[in-house]
Amino acid sequence: MRLAILIAGRLLHFKEHYANIMEKIVQENTVDFFVSHSPELDEDIEEFKELYKPSTFNNELLQIKDINPDYRHPNEVNCKKMLYNRQRVFNNFKAYITEKGASYDIIINYRIDTYSVDTINYSKFTDIHTPIIYIPEGFDWSPIGICDQMAFGNLDVMECYMSIYNDIDRYLGVNGCRITGEELVYCCLQLNNIKTVRFAHEHMLKR
Repeated sequence: MRLAILIAGRLLHFKEHYANIMEKIVQENTVDFFVSHSPELDEDIEEFKELYKPSTFNNELLQIKDINPDYRHPNEVNCKKMLYNRQRVFNNFKAYITEKGASYDIIINYRIDTYSVDTINYSKFTDIHTPIIYIPEGFDWSPIGICDQMAFGNLDVMECYMSIYNDIDRYLGVNGCRITGEELVYCCLQLNNIKTVRFAHEHMLKR
């Protein structure tokens, strides 16, 4: 299979997690990485590029828009940056596949500071080409939240998932949804009628 891994925002632990990503996520498959990075961060992007060899890497200034302040959250600034980067990396990815005529079997949103203990068994996900998004169990943090650390699916469902920033005003306030990644992912999937399959995948975030 051919995988596309989309990375948005910080590049924490990219060196120490490279082998883990290749072993637990990529495995024997072909992979291309796509990145949207926040340029104000003091991170070694040249070393990242040398190691991961991304097909696209966007490090331009972020253009964050004003968002309804009624649904604020203590982590809202970082959340908006993350969502903006997800939107941008997907736009760059889509432009790339259009230009190159490329196609991918599975598109993965992955936080690079995630350390996976389990290996993903892709053969279990027989409906990967249908409108289903696959998200690990746990890390929901809210009754109206769903883990936003990792998700994968086909082009159509991942375009909706990665484009929350464009439609954020549509989701905020629905059932009390605030400016948090987990709650916005939940509302996005609910309002767009995207079937979600949760799967067991032991992993942890490293700060």
